[in-house]
Amino acid sequence: MADPAGFGPKKFLQVGLESVWGTAVAATHRFGILDFSVMPDVGLAADRTAIGSVNPNPPIPTINSVQFSFSMIADYDLMGILYDWAFGTATFGAQGSVDSGANPYDHTMNDAKALFNSLTMQWGEGDIPASKCSRITGAKCTGMTLSATGSPGDQALVRASFTGIGAVKTYNQTPTSLSDRTRANMIWTHITTMTNGSADASSSQSILSFEYSITNPLSSESTGRVPTTIDEPQLNGFRQTSYRLTQRMHTKTLQELYQAQDSSQFIAPSLVLTSGTKILTLTIPKGRLAAPADPDFSGDGIFNQTLSYECANGGSYASQFVLRNAKATVLTV
Repeated sequence: MADPAGFGPKKFLQVGLESVWGTAVAATHRFGILDFSVMPDVGLAADRTAIGSVNPNPPIPTINSVQFSFSMIADYDLMGILYDWAFGTATFGAQGSVDSGANPYDHTMNDAKALFNSLTMQWGEGDIPASKCSRITGAKCTGMTLSATGSPGDQALVRASFTGIGAVKTYNQTPTSLSDRTRANMIWTHITTMTNGSADASSSQSILSFEYSITNPLSSESTGRVPTTIDEPQLNGFRQTSYRLTQRMHTKTLQELYQAQDSSQFIAPSLVLTSGTKILTLTIPKGRLAAPADPDFSGDGIFNQTLSYECANGGSYASQFVLRNAKATVLTV
């Protein structure tokens, strides 16, 4: 009989919202996953104490932490808890989004929050050992990216990628028994509006790809208050939202806008994906081109422009992320 081996189709992710950072809770939401990487770090320190030998002492474990990343096909229905986790909250342990409407419901999030919830994460690592999982406690989000390209095949699926930091990874855990759920995938052909924010009438007709990213710079230090692990990660710098488009060059509008930018010059790009009554709307009230819009003029094909926007954050300038679906809250399973 062959030795058991980790098997890709057996991977999965389950999460539960923690009420106390780093205190494990049962999972409430289960997700299919494209890929993930989990990198625990026990903070090994070299022991360079001389002991009369050419061989060093063994390294010494110090402070635990864990970095992780994962990606999945973006979804209208199932991923509300993850979007909310990425955007932050006003009250720890409670959702940060504001719910409105009545089936369909709107769940409004923005990048103005300074506090972030943590999740307990259960990772199915190829069914090794059988029927078990690993677990991360105190998992907070350091970044999220949504991206897609108008090309046939995998690239046309809107991919959601996340990065994060947690307290510690433990192994040989029993996962919460949860059923798989039907996804409502986002794909390129769901895009009903995507503009570069200019006044050009053709601004929504020639866009080939998009990438929307938020970055949450969280701390990863220890003050010694939590034995063997980092302290609860907190915001440790400016939040940043960016939006990147590739479009066919059809006017000089964007090049002129970049050249003319001053303290009062802003652009407001937007994106709307629609599938029946399910809608995702990304609105950036105030953005600024962060690099020249001039394409690479080499070759004899169609010239494409890459448009990189840095977004004003917070208050009335906050980037808005509105998810519409049949779920009463983003935490509804």
